[in-house]
Formats: sequence, structure tokens, C-alpha cells
Amino acid sequence: MDKKEFPNGMTIKELKEWIAQFPDKNPNTEEDTEVFIETGVGLSGPVIAAYPLNYSKDDKGESADILLTWIY
Repeated sequence: MDKKEFPNGMTIKELKEWIAQFPDKNPNTEEDTEVFIETGVGLSGPVIAAYPLNYSKDDKGESADILLTWIY
């Protein structure tokens, strides 16, 4: 599992490709692995909400970016 940087911002495609290398569960404890977000320098918290952002819908279909947050 390698660190990856996205200088131009992460796309959904890049997120799906990168996250595929992570297991759903910790093989040692069988606990679900979690997603955290940086909340400050050297600080993190679990992602507790995910929202569609910049949602649009037209005759070509639906589209949205993703917003992950550690607060409501």
C-alpha cells in the first residue's frame, strides 16, 4: 500500500484504483478497516459523512463530486 499524491486533485477513477489495494478487514483482528481524514497538521479523525458535491442532472445523466467530512 503506497502513498500517492494527486497534485491536480484526486478523481473518482483514481480513488477507486488506489483504494482497491486496501483490504476490507484487518487480517489480524477481522475488524473493518476505516477511512480517516486529516483534520489538522498531524491530526486525523474518522470520516463520518459523505456528500455529493456539485450535483447536476441533465439528459446525459447524473454527476457529482464527493465531499468527505469528519463533522456534520
